Amino acid sequence: MNFEFGLRLLLTVDAYLNAVAFYEKNGFRFMNAEDNDPHTRLMYYDLMDIVA
Repeated sequence: MNFEFGLRLLLTVDAYLNAVAFYEKNGFRFMNAEDNDPHTRLMYYDLMDIVA
């Protein structure tokens, strides 16, 4: 049998507002624009950016 599968890895963080610039500088992106938490922002880094 021939099995094939795909896998995508994302790193996620709840970045404190004073650390958002650090994460953006290191390639993290916002998960969504409607983040309502006044203390943190949900961000992600796609590990495919390293491979591609």
